[in-house]
Amino acid sequence: MESSPYSVSAWRKKKKEKKVQSKREYYEKNREELAEKAKERMRKLRAKRAAKPSVQTRNEKKRQAPKDRNTASVLRAKIRKQEEELRKETQRKQARNRMQELRKRKLAEESGPEPEVEFMTPAFSSRMTRKRAKDKVSPSLPTSPAKKAEVLENLVNSPRTKKILERKNVLRTDEDKKKAEAVQSLLEDMSEGLSKVKQSKAVDERAAYSAARSLAFGSSIKKNRHQQRVAQMVGIKRQQVSKAIAHREKVLKGDTACWLVTRRNVRSDAVKEEDKRLICDYWSNQASRPTGAANDKVRQRTTTTTTMIYFPSMTCMKFRKQAKSNDVCTFEFLTQAADSTLCEREEESKYHATKCLTRECENCGTYTFKTSEEENSTETQVKWKRYEYVTYEDKNGEEKKKIALVSKETSVKAMFDYFLQLLKEYPYHSFMAKWQKKQFGCLDYHFVHHTQELILKYLRDDLKVPVEKVNEFTDGCAGQYKSKHTFGDLSCCLSDFGCQIDRHFFETSHAKGEQDAAGANIKQRATLAVIRGRATIKSAKQLHDYLSSKFTLPTTSNTSLSKRIYFHIPVKGEGAVARRSDRTFKELKGIRKLHSVKTTPVQCKISTRLRSCLCFGCIEGEECENREFVDEWKEIILTREEAVATTRQNQESGEIDMSVNGMASIVKAGSVVAIAAEDDNAYDYYLFKVSSDGAIVLNEHVLDDYNAAYQKGLSFQLFSS
Repeated sequence: MESSPYSVSAWRKKKKEKKVQSKREYYEKNREELAEKAKERMRKLRAKRAAKPSVQTRNEKKRQAPKDRNTASVLRAKIRKQEEELRKETQRKQARNRMQELRKRKLAEESGPEPEVEFMTPAFSSRMTRKRAKDKVSPSLPTSPAKKAEVLENLVNSPRTKKILERKNVLRTDEDKKKAEAVQSLLEDMSEGLSKVKQSKAVDERAAYSAARSLAFGSSIKKNRHQQRVAQMVGIKRQQVSKAIAHREKVLKGDTACWLVTRRNVRSDAVKEEDKRLICDYWSNQASRPTGAANDKVRQRTTTTTTMIYFPSMTCMKFRKQAKSNDVCTFEFLTQAADSTLCEREEESKYHATKCLTRECENCGTYTFKTSEEENSTETQVKWKRYEYVTYEDKNGEEKKKIALVSKETSVKAMFDYFLQLLKEYPYHSFMAKWQKKQFGCLDYHFVHHTQELILKYLRDDLKVPVEKVNEFTDGCAGQYKSKHTFGDLSCCLSDFGCQIDRHFFETSHAKGEQDAAGANIKQRATLAVIRGRATIKSAKQLHDYLSSKFTLPTTSNTSLSKRIYFHIPVKGEGAVARRSDRTFKELKGIRKLHSVKTTPVQCKISTRLRSCLCFGCIEGEECENREFVDEWKEIILTREEAVATTRQNQESGEIDMSVNGMASIVKAGSVVAIAAEDDNAYDYYLFKVSSDGAIVLNEHVLDDYNAAYQKGLSFQLFSS
């Protein structure tokens, strides 16, 4: 007979083996020390025996020794037996107590309710921690799909895990499975019944077939678009399901009088049902009876046709007063409710007065917000939710606070009082958010432009590196890299920096890399320097000086970096960020979907793609090797907010080409021409000498000394003053 998992004998045997093993390990570990202790005990015993006086003779000792040995051995055996029995009895008591506790715990788990498992709060603090946990578990799972599925099935079968997954609708509960089986049984019985009566031509069976369909199929099937699936499960056509739904709607609306449909198609010359009903009513006994006299007529009794009803307890003025007391405004948006508690805006002003927003104005306030009688009721109880601080214990048992959504059940008046309390502070909070966003919205991309200038200047002047094209890889921050203003500023890179800049964007939440670690390292060094008292950093200039002196060279020799370069950008004065008002552009739709931007020699003109491609063909400007995955370049013209035209070059490029070609056919090298000075009040015209014979066509993009860009293929003629 096999022993159960909770057998006492098996547990004792296992415990005894474990004890013997631990003693053996202890003896092997401390063998020398135990041997020394045994020798010491033997020496003490011999010394003790030698100190005793020897009275008995040798023969007497020999005769007495066997008796003493027998007596001592018997006593020792009795003592050992008593100790063994006492030890076994103690073990039996302990085993009985453990078994009783185990049975009680099992009984409590089976009879009592299961502990509630918190599943609404996220188990992980962020998506990154959840991904790290997944990455740790995934390599340990089997590579075979069947084995992996079996392992996951065993893990999911845990009661608490299974309960959480059921509440998250990942797994179906036992009750849901039973309901699904019941629905399947119902559909099978319905299909069997409908299949027997749908082919019948009897009036009663046709009526039952129509009524069963109309009662079974309703608007829920139509709303969830399950007509085809339900038709397949029941065994009828989809059109019949749609007709049944339409018939049900007519009956529920009152357009059709009955669920049963018993009428059949009749001939065109048949007597109408209305006529049949009139004839039956005429010849019924209640309406008339046949008589032999031709002058017999039905007497029509005349009765009162009108009734006057009076309401002495209701008056018009009382009704008007009651109706006016509940005449309050209803708002569709929270902003409308907030504006109702403020004074009117001034003309051509987007914001309310500051006194009104800070609730210092005497003419407005939350007291102007009217509520109805139902909203001031203290008897009606409602359930609602609000954010407030709650106290909880962390892993170390310390009490902490956090903001959570808490359910409330109060009167209607208490809920609206809390709403008015929030409405008192909301207008100023909303104003500050909009104002700060407006002030900071156009600052970041000017800073990016300035840093691009510093980096290119360092590469060209200090490192003597010729830069013809720059590829940037950034995240999708709208304030710095990915917006209408940043794209417009990027389109002017050729005139600003003398090179083209192409920008590629990472997918959302996938731009973390070494640059983030570098920034974190710098912040940590500065923080430790302040904590340890090695530096005093109170401004950006002090931070720049400390890093330049202490954190320029790498600490290890095996790194590929030679040194770190830091730039300090002051707030004002020389070297500050230039806030250019002409670098604001109009709206550009679909920016979020773009992941690659390529600039052109023409200002305010860029090319965009939904996906980046850095194959050899795209880098060299030839045909793309990944055309099946990457879309074609799409040219976009950006419009400045101050002017309708994009740039002077884009507007007048066609006119310039025509004027140059016309002039080249008239003048030659060495001729003197006069050009009208329209914008110069001191001169009417300028005199120039032609230095080129005919028009010159550019074979490549050119940037002159004034940072003016000229695109490839442009025709012009050289002059000298």
